[in-house]
Amino acid sequence: MKVIISILLFSLLGSCTGHARFSDSEISKLVLACGELLSVSEFGDLEERRWPEPLDQFNPKRIYVRADGSYIVLKTLFVEESGVFCARKQGSYNESGDPSYKMLSDDIYTYQLLS
Repeated sequence: MKVIISILLFSLLGSCTGHARFSDSEISKLVLACGELLSVSEFGDLEERRWPEPLDQFNPKRIYVRADGSYIVLKTLFVEESGVFCARKQGSYNESGDPSYKMLSDDIYTYQLLS
């Protein structure tokens, strides 16, 4: 029984979100997609039919638009969320805050939200 519980806990911890990693070609597709997303003027969840085609390979769970930019949600677990953030304007995005950001390209970041 202890072995089963240990395996379940290890599996759960291993599935925590964290910052996504991308290849150079994937980043190029994200740059294209972010360009399209930043032209969206209404805030809130974006209907799936309006998602940019370059994102198809990433299987987003959700895309939402806010005043600061667009969030492409790639993973969720309970209250955690991670994915790609397309910033509307240059700024300093904190790597150690909540959410935390890591730069991929100009104005494009991975993000992780823990609460």
